[in-house]
Amino acid sequence: MPSPPRRRPWPGERPPGGHVRTVVERLSLHVSAAHHAGRTDPTEVSEWHAAATADLLQQRSTLLREAVFEGCVGVLSTVYELATGRVQPTRVRHERGPGVSDVQQPLTHR
Repeated sequence: MPSPPRRRPWPGERPPGGHVRTVVERLSLHVSAAHHAGRTDPTEVSEWHAAATADLLQQRSTLLREAVFEGCVGVLSTVYELATGRVQPTRVRHERGPGVSDVQQPLTHR
């Protein structure tokens, strides 16, 4: 499968600076990876990004990774639907029980 065309994730001549640039760059990498895997639907891409971000948090935080491993906490990936205000859980990672599972029940933010 050919690589997706590389697009600038920001309008204008220069990328944003500081922390916003880091967020935009990470989001851009996740969108490109999702597209490369054949996921082009915005909901699927959002779910891909949420799962990748949750994985990255666990990779970079020893404290979180150990707490998940010990079964003290779980990591829930979610997608926020701006138009409806719904928070849709997509995946939970935990060590007790099945380990990783998809979540079907939507939550509503009020």
